[in-house]
Amino acid sequence: MLTNLFYPHKKYHIARRVKIKNTDLGFMCNIAYEADLRDSIVGKRTSIGRFTTMRNCTIGSYCAVSWNVSLGAKNHHYDFASISAAIHQERFGLIPKSFKMPGETPKTTIGNDVWIGCNAVILSGVSIGDGAVIGAGAVVTKDVAPYSIVAGCPAHHIRYRFEKEIRENLMKAQWWNWDDTKMQNNIDLFHQKMNKDISLKMCAIGEESSRYTDTL
Repeated sequence: MLTNLFYPHKKYHIARRVKIKNTDLGFMCNIAYEADLRDSIVGKRTSIGRFTTMRNCTIGSYCAVSWNVSLGAKNHHYDFASISAAIHQERFGLIPKSFKMPGETPKTTIGNDVWIGCNAVILSGVSIGDGAVIGAGAVVTKDVAPYSIVAGCPAHHIRYRFEKEIRENLMKAQWWNWDDTKMQNNIDLFHQKMNKDISLKMCAIGEESSRYTDTL
């Protein structure tokens, strides 16, 4: 039986057979079994699905990543003489351990409250805006705007989750930065269909939080 383990001293959930290297885990995040995370940052209460891989990636808070997703997939240098991994990986016996490929792999950045469907691939260097939705099986090769829904191979914009005014209010609210008390006191706002009035209330709460922080 595969059990999801909770580490109370670190406040996050990690399932069995997860691989983690050089990665910071946020408060109460959830990493499902067989996930493989390297050189990355995971925000608070973000869920990473089973068999998902992350490489050189920063992902925000309250994100939901489905199973078998590839984040920060590295491109091969197809403009070199060969695309073979043997040309630049020491384990194949052609180059010394100290060898480094020229240039750096660009970081993949994923915002807050982002949903990524199963089997999606997001290439290295891509930036995904807050609130975006990535459809199942999508191959994302370029940046995605906040609250945009994209799908396809290559991924293209389908529509926005909400009208412009609501999107702007939510971006101002930045609810993913609220503390737990504020979230708990206003959780009813998340349990109903979004509309302009709700977004205005959330915006007001967010601005109030910002003013309070500025006075500290």
